[in-house]
Amino acid sequence: MRKVIYLLLFHLISISYTLKAQEPTLKLKLETKSDRSIDFNFEKTDPGSYFVIVTFVDLTNCIESSSKTEVAENFSGKLFTLKPSDGTKSVSFSTYSYRYIRGTEKTKPANLVYLLPFKKGTKVTAYESTYLMTTYFGKSTPDDWKAYRFYTEKEEQISASRKGIVVDVKDKFALDSTLSYKYKDQNNELTIEHADGTLARYSGFKKGSICVKVGETVYPETVLGINSKYSIDDPRYSLSFNIYYLKSDVFLNTNKPQNGSFYGFVTPLMFSTAGQTTLIPKKEYVADSNQEIITKEFSKKELKQLQAKMK
Repeated sequence: MRKVIYLLLFHLISISYTLKAQEPTLKLKLETKSDRSIDFNFEKTDPGSYFVIVTFVDLTNCIESSSKTEVAENFSGKLFTLKPSDGTKSVSFSTYSYRYIRGTEKTKPANLVYLLPFKKGTKVTAYESTYLMTTYFGKSTPDDWKAYRFYTEKEEQISASRKGIVVDVKDKFALDSTLSYKYKDQNNELTIEHADGTLARYSGFKKGSICVKVGETVYPETVLGINSKYSIDDPRYSLSFNIYYLKSDVFLNTNKPQNGSFYGFVTPLMFSTAGQTTLIPKKEYVADSNQEIITKEFSKKELKQLQAKMK
C-alpha cells in the first residue's frame, strides 16, 4: 500500500524575509559620502522587485524619518540616501533593521488578456485550486483568491501567458514513484514578474525541463518547460498557475496578516479557441493565441524586430 503524504504549507507563495538561519536574498551595504550623507546600497540574488522597509533606532541629524520604504529592482543598486539636516555634522543612528518581500509598492494589475500557459492547440481541463492556508491552518480565504490547476492527458509544453522577466526558478525535484500526495511543496516552478508589478507562478514542471533562466525576458508563447504528474496515483499531467501581487500596505503594517498572505490575487481573462473568458472549473479548453495579445506589451524595438522576421 502506498504511503499518503500530507505536507503542510508554511507559506502559500514563496516570500523572502531577512532570516538569520539562511542566506538572505537581499543584503544592504552602507557607504558614507564626503558630504556626510550615507548611501544604502543593495545586492540581491535575482532581478525582481522587492519591497524593503528599513527601520532606524536613535536616528539623528537626518531629514528622513526613522522608517524608510523603497523598492529594490535589478541585481544591485542604490536603495536610498540619508542626508544630514546639518551639513557640518554626520547622520547617526545606534542601529537599524530591515525586512523585505517580493513585489512592488501599490501595484495596480493591468486589465490584460492572458494566454493559457500551454502550446497552441493543447487541450487542457481547468480546475480551481483551494486556498491551502484555509485547508491546513484554518485561515480565512482571501476575498480575491484565485488559482488554477490545469490537467492534460500527456506531457505538454508549458508556455508563458504574458511578457515578463523570470525572477525565480526551482528545478530539482523528481516525482517519487513510491508516494501518493494530497499536497506537496517540493515542486519545480518558476515565477515571472510583469511590467505592472504582478507575478505569475507556474508550478509543476518535469525535473530538468525548465528551459529559461533567471533574468531572462519571456514573451507570450515562449516555451518554459514541460509539465509533469503531480502524484503517482494520478495518470494525468498538471500545472498550477496563479497571478498575484504584493499588498504593500499590509506588509508595512503587520508581520502576520489575518489570512496568512501579504498578496492579492488576480482573476485573469484567459484566451483560448473559445475566445477570451474567465475560466469555468472542470471545463475543457484548447490553447490559442493571436498577434494582438502576443505583441500587446512589446516595445517599439521588439515590434521592429518581429516585423523584420516576418518579411
